[in-house]
Amino acid sequence: MRYNAPYFSANQKTDMTTEHKLSLPPGYILDGKYRIERVLGSGGFGVVYLGVQEKLDQAVAIKEYLPTDLATREGDTVQPMSSKAGPAYRRFLAGFLDEARRLVRLRHNHIVRCLDFIEANGTAYLVMDYEDGLSLSDLLRDREEHDEPPLNEGQIKHIMLPLLDGLEAAHEHDILHRDIKPANIFMRRKGEQPVLIDFGAAKENYSEQTKSSYQVRTPGYAPVEQVEQGGQLGPWTDIYAVGAVMWRIITGESPPPSEDRAIALGRRKPDPMQSACDAGRGRFSEPFLQAVDKCLALYEEDRFQTVAELRGALLGAAEVVDAPPPPQPRPESRTAPQLAREKAERKEEARPAEEARRKADLLSWVSAFAALAVVAIGGGVWFTTDYMPRLEQQRQQQVAAFTEQRTLRGHESNVYSVAFSPDGRRIASGSGDDTIKIWDAANGRELRALRGHEYGVVSVAFSPDGRRIASGSFKSIKIWDVADGRELRALRGHEHTVWSVTFSPDGRHIASGSWDDTIKIWDAAGGREL
Repeated sequence: MRYNAPYFSANQKTDMTTEHKLSLPPGYILDGKYRIERVLGSGGFGVVYLGVQEKLDQAVAIKEYLPTDLATREGDTVQPMSSKAGPAYRRFLAGFLDEARRLVRLRHNHIVRCLDFIEANGTAYLVMDYEDGLSLSDLLRDREEHDEPPLNEGQIKHIMLPLLDGLEAAHEHDILHRDIKPANIFMRRKGEQPVLIDFGAAKENYSEQTKSSYQVRTPGYAPVEQVEQGGQLGPWTDIYAVGAVMWRIITGESPPPSEDRAIALGRRKPDPMQSACDAGRGRFSEPFLQAVDKCLALYEEDRFQTVAELRGALLGAAEVVDAPPPPQPRPESRTAPQLAREKAERKEEARPAEEARRKADLLSWVSAFAALAVVAIGGGVWFTTDYMPRLEQQRQQQVAAFTEQRTLRGHESNVYSVAFSPDGRRIASGSGDDTIKIWDAANGRELRALRGHEYGVVSVAFSPDGRRIASGSFKSIKIWDVADGRELRALRGHEHTVWSVTFSPDGRHIASGSWDDTIKIWDAAGGREL
């Protein structure tokens, strides 16, 4: 991917060189430790600065609560414009601080790290990492300007799956993002890792209740429940926006506003949003496109309800194989004499090899007849009454070995992995339904189901003695006793889905490979990462 310049998206767009008329001046020292360098961006809700943590000499981004509809700055201090604006100013300041406290407690590699929050100057500040890279919106625009091919399914997943991990962590802390869009997805220059920035709960509450002209919602990425009065918000709200981001990448166009979709469908007109299945057919796998369309269902009850559901659908979508090469141009037409001459030349070139083949065939037949003569003399009756039937039986067994013997059914979701036990008598299967099933390989009977994973089982392996099973899931590996299905221990240390697990030949160690780009080696007995 292409990166042009360091960039930090703050949602509120301005010229990076333009100073906000109410901003703190360059060189200002905040809380005795942060030096203001310049304004990065601003909007109706506040100002974002580039700052420096002086003791560490570390660049940071600092977001200041400064709602221009309610407050102004006098000297260093931010204060309400009037006594009438005071209660609303203080109420939204409390909301900003509440969100800041939760974000500072939230630690995830794919969410912008919030380092500190400060109450000063009659207002509040949120201090965050300053990232080096490019927003997804600028990255897509840059690729389009350079006529580079659109991102493929694997590249989209490389961006979206880590972001879903971060988003899920936010939801677990009761934080909705509310403003997911390409401009708020930041691609780090180092490792091309995505990070989600600029959470919008406090901004949206302010926008709704003050009827400010500043709107946090972005048309096309906000679902109808976020637009309508009193809509029921939840994880499905952010999931719609995630789907809209993928739709934007697939189609190369901005998504139509959800309210336009609702109006059109209410008047029994076609949905102005083309389905992902129609827009991406042939370039992306059908399950992947179906997952995008489900994210973008107009009514929240028809969407994925949790990030885990969406992740499972994306993990279950196989990437489209490379398209076949384009047809080659037809050879130039040749006359009949030319074709006859070329055929004669090929026949002449092949003559030595053909003569050698005929000689070899003749020797084979002579040998075969000699062997048959010996057999006939020594035991012709045995050959026809005993050996031939056994030969036919072996042939039928060999054919049966390559024929489907049975189908094992019992999982409720995609089966991601299977493994035979070392003696071939058992089969283990891992599924998106969070279970591992153990089957009798001879008759296909389900022996037991192992339950304990929460995000699907994508890898399974038997130990060399067949007594244990290792299974990989999201951020975790579990080891099970095959005999009674008991969970022996859980190994944790990966930062993403564990795609593969295997035991060492002596069964003492386990190796695991993960989407987090690492392989880890573990002590199978104690669960310690080696």
